[in-house]
Amino acid sequence: MFKILFLFFALSIGNFAFPAQSEQHPLARPFQVELAAGFWPNPFTDEFSLAIHNVDATLEIPGCPGFIGHLPDYRVELTGSAGQIQFSILADQDTALFIEAPDGSFHCVWDAYGTANPSVLVTRPQAGSWTIWIALPQPGILKNGQFSVTEFGR
Repeated sequence: MFKILFLFFALSIGNFAFPAQSEQHPLARPFQVELAAGFWPNPFTDEFSLAIHNVDATLEIPGCPGFIGHLPDYRVELTGSAGQIQFSILADQDTALFIEAPDGSFHCVWDAYGTANPSVLVTRPQAGSWTIWIALPQPGILKNGQFSVTEFGR
């Protein structure tokens, strides 16, 4: 009887001491930013780190293979009229950018300009909410890097 009570007590403590791990780092995402045409500083940059990316992206984003977080990494609200907007990632690990435009279309890019860092250039970007996921080729932890949005010409 004592062994059964001890086992029940040990399991109860185990459940209390080790809650389920969340999909995203508690300080993480999605990071939301509003950018109006002519924003300053240009480029807008944000340092990111430590987010678990273990969701098969094809379940959320058609035609974009890779692994993303449970939530998007960024939501960028664009207002006004810009000539071109470039979304980029600079990281020490292989990453991809999966971007949903305000009209629901997707941009999926793994590498750009001969590097492992993705970049998406959009001409005459639509005003509205742009949803951005940073993807990994395999499930894992998105480590340190930098997300940037650059405006070219108005």
